[in-house]
Amino acid sequence: MCSPRRVFDETKPSATPILSPALFVSIACALILWVLCPIFYTATGISKLPTTSVGVPLIELKISSIPALLLFVPSTVLGYIVYLVLIGTYFFVVARCFNIKTAWEYWFGFTCWTHIPMVITAIGVSVLLVYSSIGDPSTYVVVILSIPFLLLPLVWTGLLSAIGLRTWTTKGRAFCIGFGVLPYVFVLILSISDFIVWGLSN
Repeated sequence: MCSPRRVFDETKPSATPILSPALFVSIACALILWVLCPIFYTATGISKLPTTSVGVPLIELKISSIPALLLFVPSTVLGYIVYLVLIGTYFFVVARCFNIKTAWEYWFGFTCWTHIPMVITAIGVSVLLVYSSIGDPSTYVVVILSIPFLLLPLVWTGLLSAIGLRTWTTKGRAFCIGFGVLPYVFVLILSISDFIVWGLSN
């Protein structure tokens, strides 16, 4: 089994795969939210699908859902790509500020690789959405489920980013941990805010 450091050594520019991890992360997450999540709803026998915190209504698995799938899956893929572009641009700007001249596209590929654990988060969101629709959901259960499905993948991605920065930039540990984890601290804050809003609305 390859260590993260070895993987980043082998994927340094210009040997950084870009398209494959970008498509995997964005398409996998979109299919989980728009196909796997409705399957969860169907399996639990829920007939009324709620408006969710992800900003779009869930759809039922039936023939009339196909046009919606053809619309929402590509738009969700695009949304994930935009998110990855923003994080990749953050790493590019940080690198340029410290006179590291790695091209933007490699930082984008770097970001896509480090976000592979976030596919677990999409599964977690689906599970939490389904659970929140069953009877009177317990806040404690939601918190417990959030740890392995939402928090750990985010921490995993942050640590991978720190390890990758250490390998790609040869900067100190404090630099790599600080700048590697920083964007995900903001993501965590936004997620907690969203959770609080969800809790108040329920």
